[in-house]
Amino acid sequence: MSKPRILSVEDDVDFQYLLLYLLKDDYDITTTATAAEAQHEFAVNQADIVLLDVGLPDMDGYQLCKALKAADSDEHSVFIFISGHDSLEQRLAGYSAGADDYIVKPVETDELKARIQSISKFQQNKRSLQDQEQFSREMAFKAMGEASQYGTILQFIKQATGCQSLRELALACAEICNNLSLNCCVQLKGQEVLALRANGGNCSPIELELFEVLSGRGRIFPFGNRAMCNDSHVSLLITNLPSGDEEKTGQIRDLLAAIVEAAEAAVVSLTQRSTLQQLLASMQSTLASVTEVYSDNKGQTTEIMDAMMQEMEENLRVLGLTDEQEAFFFKLVSGTQTSLMEMLDSEQNIEEQLVAIVERIKHSISR
Repeated sequence: MSKPRILSVEDDVDFQYLLLYLLKDDYDITTTATAAEAQHEFAVNQADIVLLDVGLPDMDGYQLCKALKAADSDEHSVFIFISGHDSLEQRLAGYSAGADDYIVKPVETDELKARIQSISKFQQNKRSLQDQEQFSREMAFKAMGEASQYGTILQFIKQATGCQSLRELALACAEICNNLSLNCCVQLKGQEVLALRANGGNCSPIELELFEVLSGRGRIFPFGNRAMCNDSHVSLLITNLPSGDEEKTGQIRDLLAAIVEAAEAAVVSLTQRSTLQQLLASMQSTLASVTEVYSDNKGQTTEIMDAMMQEMEENLRVLGLTDEQEAFFFKLVSGTQTSLMEMLDSEQNIEEQLVAIVERIKHSISR
């Protein structure tokens, strides 16, 4: 770990030697005798601690302190006056100039080292707090940015589930990529294959070829600053991934994975809905046929049974049957008629079941 840097501004040569002797083992100390030298040195190598004398040959020490603090925009340095002036006014002037401590000459060497060591620890703690504050601020801004992005993803998921066609879904994919500042082409494979660019236009031949070649190369296939993001029915071609920022690139890949997964679910849902619509149309056609056949069968059966009963009544008289024999034949025919009507009723139950199935399919499609 490097030593803390000290800049000493002191025109007393003997005191400068004393400072060098006392501090050189624990600090990287540079000495200057004038304000001009101090300003130049501070600009080149900003010190952690600046030791200032009040009486300098070319500038008042208080003015120099203000000038150096003005150059210290990030409050990196601490300032200590070491002066032979011990009046209240001088101390107040030092504090007003921005000093962090004021040491009066003459001073015991042990006390001087202790005071400088104390102010050095104070500065280290202060810097640590500043670093923690900066880190917390950066994390907070990053978290807010990520929250905004994931909010956009949640909004897309909701939008995707409501899409009524592959084209509407493809345009929604392009829109969210545009909101994330990503240039994209999208391909969806439902009952048809649809590919379009972010502006809704057609993909170029090479882009269509990339979809064909890379759609089976894993969930995310990066190449240069581009990447193909795939699922079974969805592929996104991104053409402007950030270069040189692995953290941001990783975050974008996570977002793209979420987009592709939501789009995949939407394509599957659209395909299932289309299949159900086709099934519904087939069921409705079948139901219409069954209803017609049932109606025809019932009418024809009733006519046949009525004609047979009438013919029996006419012929039984000719046969000269006894009352018991006639009753037997009428009972036999009546039982047959009852069985036929029950069979027709069972056909009607089948029709009612088909109607219930059709209604359930309609309900599934409308959800």
